[in-house]
Amino acid sequence: MSALALFWLNFQIGIFTFGGGMAMVPLIQQQLAVFGLLTAREAIDMVAISQMTPGPFAVNAATFAGMRIGGLPGAAFATLGIIAPSILLMSVLAMLLRVVYKHQLHKRAETRLVLSCLRAVVLGLIAATVVEFGREALFHADGVFGGLALGNLTLSLPALAIAALSFAALQMKKAGPILCIVASGLAGALVLR
Repeated sequence: MSALALFWLNFQIGIFTFGGGMAMVPLIQQQLAVFGLLTAREAIDMVAISQMTPGPFAVNAATFAGMRIGGLPGAAFATLGIIAPSILLMSVLAMLLRVVYKHQLHKRAETRLVLSCLRAVVLGLIAATVVEFGREALFHADGVFGGLALGNLTLSLPALAIAALSFAALQMKKAGPILCIVASGLAGALVLR
């Protein structure tokens, strides 16, 4: 895949993604799967690495995928492609918001309805990501250590326990995301190998 094709692919992802990094994951998977460039396992690795490294998730994910597909030029063009729509859209939105607030349009029911519909779409995108990643992270086609056979799939009980403990720790505010990521990575390395 050429560098310009990577730019265009990431431009499309950037322009049609609302709601932040995790909302863009299904679109990344779909777009890169069309070309056979990123497997489900690689998508999970992309998310993990993008969340662990400093900077915006979208930029990190595009850089990771671009580097994997096209080396350093691929990473550069993928990164430019993912940020270009945001720069263009934010410039246009800044001008529109000036008009909206000048004329008190933000108090109108139609404006609030549009924003509430966008929130619902973002929630659906994030839910789709959770289901897809959960299926890939917790179920395997081959037998795994500590697994529970469910037809032709095996539920990894250690992976389920790690996910449940991380979720509980985050919900009870006993641990932050960084500690959960590090602890889960160590637990996975020790238990799942």
